[in-house]
Amino acid sequence: MTHSTARTSGPKTPQRQRTRTLEWVMLALAIISFVGLNASAIGFCIQHGPDAKLFFTSWFANWPSSQLFGDIGVVLVAFWVWAIADHRRTRTPYWWLLFPVSILVGIGCGIPLYLWLRERQLRLDDGVAPSG
Repeated sequence: MTHSTARTSGPKTPQRQRTRTLEWVMLALAIISFVGLNASAIGFCIQHGPDAKLFFTSWFANWPSSQLFGDIGVVLVAFWVWAIADHRRTRTPYWWLLFPVSILVGIGCGIPLYLWLRERQLRLDDGVAPSG
């Protein structure tokens, strides 16, 4: 998929509307993930206290959780590499937020946050006014 920076006007095409819809979906997923992941961390702290060692060693408590951690780690690195290259093409503002958000909150928040920022920038580059 190529990105055009040409300004356009006129009625929304279905593709433009999908972009706006995708923008809202990504923002909603980022917010839901932020709330859910932080609620989970708060729940852990309520049950165990602010025990960082227990929190991080729990990630490797058994083989399935270790495998899941490794899988998510690969996804995280792959997404970061792609996002850096994508930012060079799209000039997505605040793109760097994906790094601290992915580490401090979780990749489940970092990916949709970046994709929301990206879709918003693509829409603005295309000159599509926000609706609603």
